[in-house]
Amino acid sequence: MLCPNDRRVALAVYAFNVEAERWWKSQLEETFEGRPSSQVTWEEFVKVFRDCYVPVIARRSMQDKFNRLVQGDKTITEYEAEFTMLSRYASHLIPNAEEKCHRFLSGLRDTIRQPLVHFGIEDYVTLVERERRIESDLQSTQRRRDFQKRKIEDRSRPAQSFQSRRPNWKKLKPNTSESSTQSILCNKCGSSHRGECLSGTNTCFWCHQS
Repeated sequence: MLCPNDRRVALAVYAFNVEAERWWKSQLEETFEGRPSSQVTWEEFVKVFRDCYVPVIARRSMQDKFNRLVQGDKTITEYEAEFTMLSRYASHLIPNAEEKCHRFLSGLRDTIRQPLVHFGIEDYVTLVERERRIESDLQSTQRRRDFQKRKIEDRSRPAQSFQSRRPNWKKLKPNTSESSTQSILCNKCGSSHRGECLSGTNTCFWCHQS
């Protein structure tokens, strides 16, 4: 926002409300001994703010996560997002662009890191973009390999014999004795069936048992 240093505190505390506003008023009275916000430096403000809302134990936890961060199964986009988030708590570990690029590279998978490690790229945005291109190319290559592998497997499968693919005409042939007897409309039950009508006889229509 191009806010000058002497207005940063006023701009930040302008957004405070409820609990945060009460906290800031107490800080002005107790920590800064009644000084107005305009006389509190940005460094002083950041210190008291972090001590309250981002305690030391939380910052150290984030720093430990940053030190252990590796890409693993994450995509470049996912890894970069987590790297950026955690680096906010470990700015002293990446004081310049060269160290930031080195940290980012060291956590990448070998197949993505090795093509660029010898170029010595010191611009973070450029480094991330080139790593994304490498990742995209590796994914395309893997898809082509999988496709070729499936084609080879399909060719290697033994073809079914002609005999096994022929239909079993005996099974498909209808029962001539049953088909020869035509179904007629029953005057008793109103349904179409063959043989004697069993409606109302307490006899099963399927097994013809009582």
